Formats: sequence, C-alpha cells, structure tokens
Amino acid sequence: MSVKFRFVVEVVEYNTYGDRVVKTTPSSFIAKDKNEVTEKVRAAFNATYDDFRRFWSHGWRLVSVEEVS
Repeated sequence: MSVKFRFVVEVVEYNTYGDRVVKTTPSSFIAKDKNEVTEKVRAAFNATYDDFRRFWSHGWRLVSVEEVS
C-alpha cells in the first residue's frame, strides 16, 4: 500500500516573461510526492512551457502537508 499525502499549496501563475507572479490560487492535492503534485498542478491549470524562455507558466509553493489514509 502506497502512502499518500495532502499537499496544501499556493499555485502561482507567471507573466509572459516568467519573472513575476501575476496570480496566486490556493489549492489542495492528494499525491505521493512533490513530483506528482507538480504534474497535477500543470494538468489542473493547463500550464504551458515556454521553449524560448525555458519556464513553465505555472508553479506552486508549499503551504502544508499531512499524511492521509
């Protein structure tokens, strides 16, 4: 059985150049690790990757984490 965690995060959306946060959204995800949270954030917020500037349109900041059964 795999251990799961509830990650409470603040999703951040970056401007066109990736140097400034333009919007934050509180969210919560059930995941096994931080990599899975990143995947879920990108899918939930339709994040895009800028090949020229090399950054994702969305990221996240951890607020809290707790184990769930």
